[in-house]
Formats: sequence, structure tokens, C-alpha cells
Amino acid sequence: MDTNRKLQCALRAALVDDGSMIRNGRSFVCGRPSGRRPYVVHVLPLPRTAADEIESDATALVLIVDPDKEPEPAAALLRRLFGLTVGEAEVAVRLTGGASLGDIADELSVSYQTVRTHLQHIFDKTDTHRQAELVRLLLTVGP
Repeated sequence: MDTNRKLQCALRAALVDDGSMIRNGRSFVCGRPSGRRPYVVHVLPLPRTAADEIESDATALVLIVDPDKEPEPAAALLRRLFGLTVGEAEVAVRLTGGASLGDIADELSVSYQTVRTHLQHIFDKTDTHRQAELVRLLLTVGP
């Protein structure tokens, strides 16, 4: 099935009530002319309000995800949400990119122990206990 047809089917499922009062979300991949990894396309029905009385009032969200784009939460957002210092936020952002503590120390021109201290403060401020748990949290709050 070509991408245009997949999109039309997904939109129809998200926008048209089949009589069961249930609209469905769909997801599919969309190839790229560049040959890079395909985009992931999510088509999601948005909830109707009481004012939405006719079928044409239905709305959907189309979200296109580029799997080659590295998710990176903004340091300023992390500082605001969790009260991180500038240094802690820089460590947190680099952790989400998969950097090791040693790599982070080299990149920031600080000691390994300083990075470990920042990491402990980040754990305390985010109420997390392991790096994997922290990274998962940070990626869910990022833009």
C-alpha cells in the first residue's frame, strides 16, 4: 500500500465514526527519497467535545517522527522543571544523548568526580535512582 493510501486510511479511521462511536488511531512508516530510515507517522483522533455534534467536527492529530533526529531536551527546560543548575542541566542533556560520564567530563572540561556529583544532584532533584530511569524521564519531558 502506498504512503498516500495509508495516510487516507489512517485519517478516515481517526475522523469517521463507524457507528460504534469509536474512532481509531493508526501508525505507519513512510519511506524517504534519501534512503534514510523511514519516518513514523501517527494519526490520532482528538477527543470530541459536547459542541462536536456533526461528523465534520471531528479532528485528528498527525504526528510525523524522524527516527534519525536525536531527541534532546532543552537545558533551559530541565533547569526550570527540576531546578537543575547550568552544569547539572548540561550533564543531563549529554546523558540523554548516550554519552558516558567520562565523555561528559571531557566535553565539559571538568573532572569525572564533578560529573558524578552533578549526576547525584540530578538524581535527587528528579527523584530518580538509575541513569536509565533518569534518561527515560528526561526524554519524556523534552520538547
